Amino acid sequence: MAFTVTDARDLIRLLAEHPEWRAELRPLILGDEFLAVPARIAAIDERIAEMDQRLTANIERLSANVERLSGNVDRQSLSINRLDGRVGNLDGDRLEERYARHARDWFSPFVRFPTLIGVADLREVLSRRDEGSLAPAEYRRLIDTDILIRGLDASDEAVIWAAEIAGRIHLDDVARADVSVRILRESGYTAHGLVAGHEIDEEAQLSADALGISVDLRRR
Repeated sequence: MAFTVTDARDLIRLLAEHPEWRAELRPLILGDEFLAVPARIAAIDERIAEMDQRLTANIERLSANVERLSGNVDRQSLSINRLDGRVGNLDGDRLEERYARHARDWFSPFVRFPTLIGVADLREVLSRRDEGSLAPAEYRRLIDTDILIRGLDASDEAVIWAAEIAGRIHLDDVARADVSVRILRESGYTAHGLVAGHEIDEEAQLSADALGISVDLRRR
């Protein structure tokens, strides 16, 4: 006897009314391989979860290695900066010695009859220090000035030059020279500032121009 549409509809209705029949018929209709799909999906999900955990662990280890590498790079950069600073200081010290040794010739473009002096030669500065009108920090600034030169200007007037010497002239070199000049002028001296070195930063040059600080560059 042939299976008709009416029979199919009756079967669907019966399966809807009896869920337990559907469970019994499912293996016959779908086959074992299809029924195994959920288990395979679950296994795939478990495998993906394991891979995700391993990937997360690898990323965490990689991040830790990157942080350690960054720390090493920072320490190496700091060491290089310190080395550059030491080399720059040595270069500046050598140049300062040369300026002191050749003071009469190297300062001649700026002052007539240049003479190398120290703060102990500045009577007005010492008087201000003793009477307390010169702050200890200002007195120390003059002592720390790289070179003090006394001579005559074009009008035969006594003048003092305060010079800061560095291999590469930076903004703070210009600032120190300017402070020394200000203290000397407040003490009653005619004073000018000078920064000298092998090269100068652009911002240092601009600052020197604005403050009236002379710049003297010499080859290495």
